[in-house]
Amino acid sequence: MLAVLLGLVGYAVWQVVRLGAGIQRSDILGDRPAGPDMNILLMGLDSRLDMRGNPLSPELYDALHAGDATDGGLNANVLMFVHIPGDGSGAKAFSIPRDDYVDLAGCPDKECKGKIKTAYGLAFDQENRRLVNQAGLSAEDRHKQSRDAARKAQIATVEKFLDVSIDHFVEVTMVAFFEIAQVVQPVTVCVKEDTVDTYSGADFKAGPQQIDASQAVAFVRQRRDTSNPKLMFTDLDRSRRQQAFIVSLLTQLKASSTLTNPAKVSGIVDVAKRNTAIDSGLDPISLARTAAAIQGGNLSFYTLPVER
Repeated sequence: MLAVLLGLVGYAVWQVVRLGAGIQRSDILGDRPAGPDMNILLMGLDSRLDMRGNPLSPELYDALHAGDATDGGLNANVLMFVHIPGDGSGAKAFSIPRDDYVDLAGCPDKECKGKIKTAYGLAFDQENRRLVNQAGLSAEDRHKQSRDAARKAQIATVEKFLDVSIDHFVEVTMVAFFEIAQVVQPVTVCVKEDTVDTYSGADFKAGPQQIDASQAVAFVRQRRDTSNPKLMFTDLDRSRRQQAFIVSLLTQLKASSTLTNPAKVSGIVDVAKRNTAIDSGLDPISLARTAAAIQGGNLSFYTLPVER
């Protein structure tokens, strides 16, 4: 799954670079010495804004069923640490539960302990307030610099928590789920029994079914059932739904020959431009080659254990 995901991201970014388009890059990691191994942090944000801090269209808010620009924040709700050994041995991907209670690197906003997902938003708010009255700085530039401060804090917090060094990052917004699903819909999923969640908009019958992009967002956001009290879902169930959706999505991408369809490739590139940020040192061509090298089962997935 991750091999295809990295390949898709790498391919999309490569197409963006090739076409001269403007994917967001950040130099927060500087010139870190390149070793034989590669560590990548994948960050998925719960923001209801675009990468430049602007509101989405009313149509997108309706489709997301997640409120509007005033809802949510800039928490890193999805965190995955990926270790790719340079010797060709098995790669490992670690999903980090977003509510792990950890030491927050640098104590952003004077908060030294908290849920790991909050490092991003706290650091953003702190930097945004610092820059708000800086002369000659546009709102977009202030947002960009605040996002860089947030990325540094989130990366440093994960490094401290796992005792690792991160070489690269890939960051996407929540709307990327919806817009990628729009490119390749319908996507096939399967649920074990009927389930309804009025918060996320989920309303699914038992069994395999094909869902559109709007239903896909409801599927990956569901973490409760408002119709059946016996279904005691938790936030970890949502993580499993996200994993299941990504597997189905990537299967659909491969089966439909999306990457050989110029119109669909263009759609993926547009999503990458609007919803993706990467570090300046990440070479998309190398990323795609690395992804190809770890396909064929040479990859293990883990979810960090939790208490209570």
